[in-house]
Amino acid sequence: MNRLMKLVCLLLVSIIFITGCSDKKGDESKSNNQETNNVQEDESENLGGEQKEDAEEGDNEQENDIPTGHQDGLTMEESGYVEDADDQYKVTINSIDKDGDIGIDPSISNSDAYAVANLTVENIDDHSFNAKSIFSPSFSGSTEVYSTTINDVLFDIDEINVDLLEGEIDPGESVTGDVVFGMDKNESKDGKYYFEIGTKQDQIIQAARWELEESDLD
Repeated sequence: MNRLMKLVCLLLVSIIFITGCSDKKGDESKSNNQETNNVQEDESENLGGEQKEDAEEGDNEQENDIPTGHQDGLTMEESGYVEDADDQYKVTINSIDKDGDIGIDPSISNSDAYAVANLTVENIDDHSFNAKSIFSPSFSGSTEVYSTTINDVLFDIDEINVDLLEGEIDPGESVTGDVVFGMDKNESKDGKYYFEIGTKQDQIIQAARWELEESDLD
């Protein structure tokens, strides 16, 4: 009987010891898992912070590349940055045909010819806008006389041979199209032409003005 009691006591002690070890191992495993999760969260937060910083640095670099103030004397190879009362955009002149065929007799607009400028307008603002609403461009062979675009009139004419500049532009996107001017064939006296978005007589926050050679035009 005594021997049986001793065996029972030893069995109970063994069970208690094994249970305690199992609980300890479970606690250690839980602690290790928690530490691993904490490390992963810290690494994730650090990585997210670095990515955010890289994105902010990229935005700042892009902003720093945008000149401030009016830009005069731009060449054909240079883009201009414009800010009017509503929008900000980057303008690139792809080509200018000073004797373009738009399918309409130029005499109708009291002109000798039509000049057609093909432009790409990139939205550098934080909201969308229509390309046809950019500040009215001017083109001429003199800094004293300006011919403004007749696009507003041409939008009401169905059959023309040009793709007029228009279309909604989302931030970071661009649209390409034509801007048309009525011209005198012998308008330039010194072989230079001037394409301007915001003349010196216009009220505009930031203008872009190109000074072009005869050889720059088609």
